[in-house]
Amino acid sequence: MSLPPLPAVKAHADAKPWTRFDGIEVVAGDELDFNSRIARDPYALPATPDREGYHGQRHFDYWLSGLKDYLLIRQRLRHATGGAT
Repeated sequence: MSLPPLPAVKAHADAKPWTRFDGIEVVAGDELDFNSRIARDPYALPATPDREGYHGQRHFDYWLSGLKDYLLIRQRLRHATGGAT
Protein backbone atom coordinates (compact mmCIF):
# COMPACT_ATOMS: atom_id res chain seq x y z
CA MET A 1 0.00 0.00 0.00
CA SER A 2 1.44 3.34 -1.04
CA LEU A 3 1.43 6.35 1.23
CA PRO A 4 0.34 9.78 0.02
CA PRO A 5 3.14 11.72 -1.68
CA LEU A 6 5.07 14.43 0.10
CA PRO A 7 4.91 18.11 -0.83
CA ALA A 8 7.12 19.36 -3.65
CA VAL A 9 10.81 20.04 -2.99
CA LYS A 10 10.11 23.70 -2.17
CA ALA A 11 8.66 22.58 1.17
CA HIS A 12 11.89 20.73 2.04
CA ALA A 13 14.53 23.10 0.65
CA ASP A 14 15.44 24.62 4.02
CA ALA A 15 16.96 21.31 5.21
CA LYS A 16 20.72 20.95 5.44
CA PRO A 17 21.81 19.01 2.34
CA TRP A 18 24.31 16.15 2.48
CA THR A 19 24.43 15.53 -1.28
CA ARG A 20 27.65 16.83 -2.84
CA PHE A 21 28.14 18.08 -6.37
CA ASP A 22 31.91 17.65 -6.62
CA GLY A 23 33.05 16.80 -10.12
CA ILE A 24 30.02 18.25 -11.87
CA GLU A 25 31.07 20.32 -14.86
CA VAL A 26 29.02 23.48 -15.19
CA VAL A 27 28.52 24.78 -18.71
CA ALA A 28 26.96 28.03 -19.88
CA GLY A 29 23.20 27.92 -19.43
CA ASP A 30 23.41 24.97 -17.04
CA GLU A 31 24.50 26.69 -13.84
CA LEU A 32 23.74 25.04 -10.54
CA ASP A 33 21.07 27.57 -9.63
CA PHE A 34 19.22 25.48 -7.07
CA ASN A 35 16.66 28.15 -6.21
CA SER A 36 15.38 28.49 -9.77
CA ARG A 37 15.33 24.71 -10.24
CA ILE A 38 13.38 24.30 -6.99
CA ALA A 39 10.92 27.02 -7.99
CA ARG A 40 10.28 25.33 -11.36
CA ASP A 41 9.60 21.89 -9.86
CA PRO A 42 5.95 21.65 -8.76
CA TYR A 43 5.85 17.86 -8.48
CA ALA A 44 5.26 15.97 -5.24
CA LEU A 45 8.06 13.83 -3.85
CA PRO A 46 7.29 10.16 -3.28
CA ALA A 47 6.79 8.97 0.28
CA THR A 48 9.93 7.40 1.75
CA PRO A 49 8.64 3.78 1.55
CA ASP A 50 7.74 4.33 -2.12
CA ARG A 51 11.34 5.26 -2.90
CA GLU A 52 12.64 2.13 -1.15
CA GLY A 53 13.88 4.16 1.81
CA TYR A 54 16.44 6.15 -0.17
CA HIS A 55 17.64 9.10 1.96
CA GLY A 56 15.21 8.31 4.78
CA GLN A 57 13.62 11.52 6.06
CA ARG A 58 16.14 13.66 4.15
CA HIS A 59 13.64 14.54 1.42
CA PHE A 60 15.68 17.46 0.04
CA ASP A 61 18.65 15.12 -0.42
CA TYR A 62 16.43 12.68 -2.30
CA TRP A 63 15.53 15.45 -4.74
CA LEU A 64 19.14 16.66 -4.96
CA SER A 65 20.35 13.14 -5.75
CA GLY A 66 18.00 13.08 -8.74
CA LEU A 67 19.31 16.44 -9.91
CA LYS A 68 22.88 15.22 -9.50
CA ASP A 69 22.15 12.08 -11.54
CA TYR A 70 20.61 14.21 -14.29
CA LEU A 71 23.61 16.55 -14.40
CA LEU A 72 26.09 13.66 -14.41
CA ILE A 73 24.28 11.99 -17.32
CA ARG A 74 24.33 15.26 -19.27
CA GLN A 75 28.03 15.63 -18.50
CA ARG A 76 28.78 12.10 -19.76
CA LEU A 77 26.77 12.71 -22.92
CA ARG A 78 28.73 15.88 -23.67
CA HIS A 79 31.91 13.80 -23.63
CA ALA A 80 30.47 10.97 -25.71
CA THR A 81 31.16 10.73 -29.42
CA GLY A 82 28.87 13.17 -31.16
CA GLY A 83 27.92 14.97 -27.93
CA ALA A 84 24.46 15.41 -26.49
CA THR A 85 21.57 16.64 -28.55
